[in-house]
Amino acid sequence: MKQVVTIGELLMRLSTQQGIPFSQTTALDIHIGGAEANVAVNLSKLGHPTRIATVVPANPIGKMAVEHLWRHQVDTAFVVEAGDRLGTYYLESGTALKAPSVVYDRQHSSFARHKSMDWDLSELLKGIRVLHVSGITIALSTFWLEMVVKIIREAKRNGIKISFDMNYRAKLWELEAAKRAYQQLLPLVDYCSAGQMDAVAFFEISSETTDYYQAMHDKYPNIELFYATKRTVISASHHLLQGHLWTQGECWESEEYAIYPIVDRVGGGDAYTAAVLHGILSEWRPDETVKFATAAAGLKHSIHGDINPFDEKTIADFAADKSRAIVR
Repeated sequence: MKQVVTIGELLMRLSTQQGIPFSQTTALDIHIGGAEANVAVNLSKLGHPTRIATVVPANPIGKMAVEHLWRHQVDTAFVVEAGDRLGTYYLESGTALKAPSVVYDRQHSSFARHKSMDWDLSELLKGIRVLHVSGITIALSTFWLEMVVKIIREAKRNGIKISFDMNYRAKLWELEAAKRAYQQLLPLVDYCSAGQMDAVAFFEISSETTDYYQAMHDKYPNIELFYATKRTVISASHHLLQGHLWTQGECWESEEYAIYPIVDRVGGGDAYTAAVLHGILSEWRPDETVKFATAAAGLKHSIHGDINPFDEKTIADFAADKSRAIVR
């Protein structure tokens, strides 16, 4: 199977139980995640050798995060131990009419404060077919923006495809700063996770444009494939989810999944990204890829935690089974 490397911050998520706000909780559930780490784990579950370049503190919390990667067979040879803090965020779980809410505590984390290049890029990129990164990483510091651009340029020189999830987070940086940073990366990207809101905000495409994927491609013809999900929110517990994948001038859509009740939506986008990359690396047709990826994202909503633990057969069987009957 083809190898993938990701660059990004490992995070500890502390979540309330559904129906309990921060002000009333007496316990928090712990999960290890982070956008790029989730993609690496999910791809490992789908059979791809994966590695991650990241920074964690040299303490028991950092070790807990690394052991999470070990359990899911992600290569940790490029995990640097430095600093004192693992990035953390708190999630007030949504239910019914109450939307989920996130509070970040990652500003002075080991990853965010890191200021040195600790990796031999020839070793980091050896045998790699795809490098995946998200807008979250480049939002954390000027150093990480510069470092990611440098690593991407080296990857391009080695014929490695670049996957970029725009993943804009308003709580991490201002829209204009994100736009300037994205403009440095987008000319180097091959596969891009971007939807209609991204087209308007970052590609400067009119909201009235119907074929916004083609319009984004016209702006950056180097991007050969766009992918995104369309989510209709009925309530915090009930969403409609449909996958889109655009390539070679055509947009492919999946069936729409009605997800109710949602157990945990965190990591749904990362499940979709990993499954799209799996389809690309497996040389599937676009219609096969978008069907599989949407099923993967839908399944992720049914379990707690940031990762999607299902293998290819489980996801494919789910996508093919319309009855949702018990498996005996």
